[in-house]
Amino acid sequence: MKFLSVTICALLTAGWLAAVDTAPSNLKVLEYKTVEETKQHMKVISKALDVKCKFCHNLDNFASDEKNHKTISRDMMKMTKAVNMDFLTWKDADKVTCWTCHRGKKEPEKK
Repeated sequence: MKFLSVTICALLTAGWLAAVDTAPSNLKVLEYKTVEETKQHMKVISKALDVKCKFCHNLDNFASDEKNHKTISRDMMKMTKAVNMDFLTWKDADKVTCWTCHRGKKEPEKK
């Protein structure tokens, strides 16, 4: 009987944890429905800028807006989206991404 109650408790806890990890919070620009989708997008950004999560995020509270780089990133995402939607409208147009300007660096090269 003890084994059964431990197993049920473990399953309930696993289900609770899965439920907690399904909806991202404080997304103001990105339109993802799950934390996993959001993480995949963040990995692309991380690679394009050669930064780790802590560059933009408080690692104890990812939803926090306390770091200015997070605000800047949101503005850059809005700009990129606008360029792609308003200017690169022809069929098969290459789209602007973080990589377009950053090329694996925290800040775009200044010329």
